[in-house]
Amino acid sequence: DMRQAIERSCNVYMWRLAEDIGYAPMRETLANLGLGQRTGLEVHFEVPGILPTDEWKRQRHGDILRRGDIANISIGQGFLTATPLQMAMITATIANGGTHHPLTLLRGFRSSEEEPFLRSDLRNPSLDLGWDTESVAVIREGMREVISGVRGTARGARVPGLDWAGKTGTAQYGPAGHRRWRSWMIAFAPYDQPRLAAVVLIDSGLGSGIDAAPRMQLIMEALFGRPRGGPPRG
Repeated sequence: DMRQAIERSCNVYMWRLAEDIGYAPMRETLANLGLGQRTGLEVHFEVPGILPTDEWKRQRHGDILRRGDIANISIGQGFLTATPLQMAMITATIANGGTHHPLTLLRGFRSSEEEPFLRSDLRNPSLDLGWDTESVAVIREGMREVISGVRGTARGARVPGLDWAGKTGTAQYGPAGHRRWRSWMIAFAPYDQPRLAAVVLIDSGLGSGIDAAPRMQLIMEALFGRPRGGPPRG
């Protein structure tokens, strides 16, 4: 089922689900989550990534998107590209139940006597994606099992005393015969009242469970406290 597919990072489940759903609604959701476009953060060097369409592939490869392309996109590979910042936004949206918030750089904190900061001050409004509460709960539970489940892909990254959730991913790139891997992990914590969304990306990695997950573990330990007197981790 979906929860187990997330826990074990099952590609075949996602391929079949993408085929059942179809690419149009899947792409619409990915666009609403911010893929294929700049986040709007106040920097000048941000890239939008690629959320492919038939027209995009026709212009670059002389063909339309095929079933294999859509299967690849469903697991974050193929023509789809994303930045760590975009993935952090998606993680935060899942963590809070389906509201996509704009990003801004924080320069400082205002005192309680000053005029309060309003979200309307941002250039782009928050977007409620209208996700079904029960469906979001299943996804969040699957991400929790990635850490705490018996077969979770990041079960070795547990932090005693912290309930958190994540998802690992290893993306292949490069020409055939010279494949390389990008190790990803997204996470949010604490599970019940999330305050943090984080992303780890390792270029030319060994595999997300091998190198990205231990580094995410170090981040969680540093931010939420790590056990004293125990052996070093990661």
